Amino acid sequence: MYYWGGGLYPGMASPFLFSIYVGIAVIALAIGGAFARPRGGRLVLIIVFFSSLLAVGGHTPLYHWLYDAGVATSIRYPEKFILMAVFALIIFASQMLDRMLDGDDDVRSGAIGFAAASTLVAAGIAISAFTPLYPRLFILLGKISDLSSIRKAWALTAGASLTYPLLLSRTDWVFASLRGLILIALLLMVRKRRRRVWLAAAALFVTIDLVFVTYELNPREPRRFFDPPRAAAALPQNRQDFRIFHEADWYGTEKPAQQYFSTREAVYWV
Repeated sequence: MYYWGGGLYPGMASPFLFSIYVGIAVIALAIGGAFARPRGGRLVLIIVFFSSLLAVGGHTPLYHWLYDAGVATSIRYPEKFILMAVFALIIFASQMLDRMLDGDDDVRSGAIGFAAASTLVAAGIAISAFTPLYPRLFILLGKISDLSSIRKAWALTAGASLTYPLLLSRTDWVFASLRGLILIALLLMVRKRRRRVWLAAAALFVTIDLVFVTYELNPREPRRFFDPPRAAAALPQNRQDFRIFHEADWYGTEKPAQQYFSTREAVYWV
């Protein structure tokens, strides 16, 4: 329930998609491959641009024109259109991995260059996170000396502590630095190890990289959460004729619903 851009979604405090991160290896290979000017690269670029344009929704005149024309009146959560770009980048990065393993030094050099640049930036921010200046640099928008902008971005109340959001951010930048260093090492050793050994190491790296993201995003409950409660045994067996909890009736219109949806982790009981 802690999201750095929650303040941009008034009333919801969360986006439709919390993350489109597919791993730094995919991004590094895709950007590195772009410098090699491979076949199909322009098509991928067009898909990414078109997908991003649709995903930003009403922040450009495009959706206003489509809505007035009666085309986009039934589209909810335009953020989902970014998945076209994500899919195209995964396919493109896979092709670039193939080329790199076959000896394409242009792809490898481009991927190393991006990994090194992004790691340098992440390391700089991670180091600054251990200084007193970090809370003021935590968000670039707003006044540097005004921490209210941070609270607004995280959808926190005026008196809420910034300790936990700052700790989350600092931890993520430290991990970003570490995974960047590991990726650079993998790319440098691609020719010095047997292909099966290198692929196994790369697969392990991608898995660990994505596990941290999915762990933060996916709520978890104990096994007993899925067992029917004892009270359910007293209900009629034909469950099609009634409903105990009508979620649709609750969305923001009733006082109990407003209290329920403000209890953070308890939201997941839906």
